[in-house]
Amino acid sequence: MIVAALAFTMTGCGSSTAISVSELTAESKPAPQYTIDANQEVYALLDFEDTAEFENAIKGLLASPDTLDICDENGKVVWSQ
Repeated sequence: MIVAALAFTMTGCGSSTAISVSELTAESKPAPQYTIDANQEVYALLDFEDTAEFENAIKGLLASPDTLDICDENGKVVWSQ
């Protein structure tokens, strides 16, 4: 059902690229050079030594769970962080 929804979304949003069910796999593929170059350009713009935004994000945070599992009504984990 999810595969059908994804295929419908890709074709229904004006995209001319239709995805067949056989193309949707869990196998990872290497990024094309264009994506690698674009990611490197963005990475060069970011200052990872500056932790101010991280500190602001956690300021005042009382607690957070180490893990977060969401279960269905039968207790089966349907999402895990």
